[in-house]
Amino acid sequence: MKGYIGMEKEALPSVLLNNDNGLVFACLLDEKGGATACDWDAIKQWTGEQQPLWIHLDRSESGTQDWLNKGAGLSEMTARALLEAETRPRAFSTADGLLAILRGVNLNPGADADDMVALRMLVTANRLITVRYQPLMTPRDILSDLTEKGVGPRGIPELFVRLTERLTERMNSAVVSLDEELDTIEQSLDDLDSAVVRGRLVSARQAAVSLR
Repeated sequence: MKGYIGMEKEALPSVLLNNDNGLVFACLLDEKGGATACDWDAIKQWTGEQQPLWIHLDRSESGTQDWLNKGAGLSEMTARALLEAETRPRAFSTADGLLAILRGVNLNPGADADDMVALRMLVTANRLITVRYQPLMTPRDILSDLTEKGVGPRGIPELFVRLTERLTERMNSAVVSLDEELDTIEQSLDDLDSAVVRGRLVSARQAAVSLR
């Protein structure tokens, strides 16, 4: 790790791996590819004149809702958009920055990849707020690039692009897997019971519709 703001170093793993009243993790980008992790106290003391800040939140926790509504300096409309249940992908400008709602494939244990998981993002020149409903691997991957490898994004715009690219890459992998499944079904047409084939085709089509 590059370092830590706001807590003792030995407490760092719990901050990054557990949910601290809605805060999944946060970090200050050093603008060289690395980052320093921080806690709620550091987030609340951040003024916008320091290093770029990335805050990743769990929408289901009251701490997230309280901070977005009262502590983040956001308009009511922006806070509501970050917290609302509607997950239709879209992006639009607000007085608080660019707000984007994207979806990624669901790679959580026991889930279907086409059961898409939403990631809400509010982007400004020096702060990125991301809000999840369910865990996503993409933010963790980029956090690792920043805090462990020192090869992460150097600023907020680059971080936003990297998140979008990683979500797309994982979706492409899911599409490739679906294509392979369809190829397997096609090769098995002569060997499998027609009802079995129809069931697998229906499942594959449903997954294709969801991903599309």
